[in-house]
Amino acid sequence: VADSVGLDNGSFTGTGTFRVQKKTAGGFTVGGASTFVSDAGLGKLTGGFYNVEIGAKDYVGTATINTISTGKLPAYTSILTKGALSVTGTVNGGATDTLVLHGEGGLTQTAPIKVGNLLLLGKGTVALDGVANNEIGNIAADMSTGVLKLKNQTDMKVDKIQDRTVTPAADVDGIAAKSTEIHLGIGKKLDVRSNIKTTDDAKLEADKMDLGSKVDIGKQLTLEKADKNSAVNIGTGGDWDGLNNSKYEKIKIGGNGQSGNINIAGTTFKNPSDIETTGNVKLTGTNKAGADGKSDMTITANTAELPTNADSLAVKNLTLNLSGGIDLGNGKVHGAEGGNIKVGNVPTGKDIVISDNASDAAAGDFRISYRTINDTLDGFKGFDVAGDQHVYFYGGAVKKSLIVAGKEGVVVKDNVSITGDGTKFVVGTELSTNPGVARAATNITNGGFTVESGKSVTLDGKNAKLSINVDQDVTLENNAHIFVKGRDSLVKGDGIDTNVVVASHNGNLVLNNSATLEVVSGKPVHVDVNANKVKLDAGAQLNSGNDTDGALRV
Repeated sequence: VADSVGLDNGSFTGTGTFRVQKKTAGGFTVGGASTFVSDAGLGKLTGGFYNVEIGAKDYVGTATINTISTGKLPAYTSILTKGALSVTGTVNGGATDTLVLHGEGGLTQTAPIKVGNLLLLGKGTVALDGVANNEIGNIAADMSTGVLKLKNQTDMKVDKIQDRTVTPAADVDGIAAKSTEIHLGIGKKLDVRSNIKTTDDAKLEADKMDLGSKVDIGKQLTLEKADKNSAVNIGTGGDWDGLNNSKYEKIKIGGNGQSGNINIAGTTFKNPSDIETTGNVKLTGTNKAGADGKSDMTITANTAELPTNADSLAVKNLTLNLSGGIDLGNGKVHGAEGGNIKVGNVPTGKDIVISDNASDAAAGDFRISYRTINDTLDGFKGFDVAGDQHVYFYGGAVKKSLIVAGKEGVVVKDNVSITGDGTKFVVGTELSTNPGVARAATNITNGGFTVESGKSVTLDGKNAKLSINVDQDVTLENNAHIFVKGRDSLVKGDGIDTNVVVASHNGNLVLNNSATLEVVSGKPVHVDVNANKVKLDAGAQLNSGNDTDGALRV
């Protein structure tokens, strides 16, 4: 116990604990030319001691770690303080050496630590991300209320490391912290052999990861590649393994910097998941959002696909933010009861084209396939999509409700049928069916709605409904048709259920020659029209059905 310890010219060997403690309260420096314990003096303590312990856990000063040269770090070294830790010189330990750092005031660094085993104890923010060239072989941390941030340029294991600062010695089994961020160098592997347990978030960044079975994150687990251009492979026996065994409140795969593809095979995401890349996402085998397939998933990418009919995803609410269009392939997305499908992120300036034929979409268009809406997206009752340009429908059939909004207008270019009980075809926002409720021009399609010459839209199903809410003209060109087959309409209040609502807030309802808007039903139906004018050319019909209780309300 002294303020200056001259070990440089001594020779020390032993198998017990060698303690060096400061006499006067305050900070101390280890390594370099320190007058307390210098680099040269530390090198005199490499003679097999059980633990070379410098400082104490109740010291209030800052422990500064200066340069420790190669071969000068004892096999097991503990640097202890109740204050802060500061690494200002490179620590050059061996592959089998252990360095223990204890502090309650956090840790900063301006020089790297190179050691086989690093054990972190105490509290505060341990910021081992001040430099990128740390070389740590194995790490453990017992700092359940602290924050760990680490950059490491070599392969690293999260493993058990023995704590010899307590009696009896005890293993610290991996990392326990409030939150954790670990970033490895490009091409390096993170091998989680022991716990990573946090009460808040954790972020792990490595090109290769084996997550083992002991990852338990209190809030969000984020997994990213160090090389953002390389593919992420989960469950393929390649880059990232063990995710099925991990626990978390929610998980994020990739991020807005990830450009490589993300490939997911046979993976169960325990809780809500968010997958993001500017590349493509591919799901193969049996995948689940939630152990029972009843959790949520968001995919943000260029494209996403389940390529074969053997590929599946079970999910409740699915959000697709796909910049390159939506054609999900031949697999199945099984929607849980009450789940919804949401399409977002249609890029600015792109027309939306709904067609199974890729040639119908010009370069730069955003195409959505009928196959995806009908077959791939299984169990979802509806499909919603909106963009800031036009929406174009080409020939096809839809087996669920549709809500579409294109700010420049919606155009039907070929025959389209929408079938199924409770089917709705909504252009813009679904309007109130109560004639006493004002139909405000909010969330509408700024353009109009057009069915081109000789083409038709057919709604066929129990309680089928049509709701058009646009700013400009609703136009059925020559010999164009809208058929609403509302079999067995629901009876509400006055005994009449409104099946058709058409609103043009600043335009007209225009039926050109021989065009028809027709309700085909034996049940009472109202047809509500809200427009500046109704224009019927030769042979045009606005037909609200053959019942005597319904009405055409203009």
